[in-house]
Amino acid sequence: MTVEQIRVVPVADFDYRVRTLTRWLRDTDSFTSAVARWLQVPVEHVLHRQESVPLDVGDAAALEMEPGAAVRLRQGVLHAGLAGPTLLVAAVSARVAQHRLSPAARKALDAGDLPLGVVLGRYAVRRHTHSVTRVDEVDELGGRQVLRVRASLTVDGSLIAVVDETIYRRLLEHRVPGELAWARRTSVMKAAR
Repeated sequence: MTVEQIRVVPVADFDYRVRTLTRWLRDTDSFTSAVARWLQVPVEHVLHRQESVPLDVGDAAALEMEPGAAVRLRQGVLHAGLAGPTLLVAAVSARVAQHRLSPAARKALDAGDLPLGVVLGRYAVRRHTHSVTRVDEVDELGGRQVLRVRASLTVDGSLIAVVDETIYRRLLEHRVPGELAWARRTSVMKAAR
């Protein structure tokens, strides 16, 4: 499937997709995996920025650290693995308490080619979704935002990162996963009886 084959989704169906993806995002330990599952194609993580920054007050409380402490800021995007033009489907920003990571995990983060969830995956990372908020805005990347997600990541109960994730409308318009399409058909058939 190419970007040109994406169709416009009726509003009622779109709302159903938003609700369904929201449930998926609340029940996953990997944002990237949830996005790939939705698309039913691999996704590519592209790191745009990675640097040490001082922790702001809000994130300091979330990470149980002092404001101003040094953390690693990672900002990147997820692209759908489709033929044709690049399809931007999500953006991710994470503040990572790198001093709480193993040397091997810090080294993997330094490389910058893997999403945070993949780097932490071998350490039994747990993702705790705090909020999923529906929005309708265009951001600096030119994407129409649909959902903003706030989550934290822990390893063995220790807070490792605070993440802000953005879902773009293109993700929800791409297509309905097979199991979602089947569930929707079933509920429509039951309602028709």
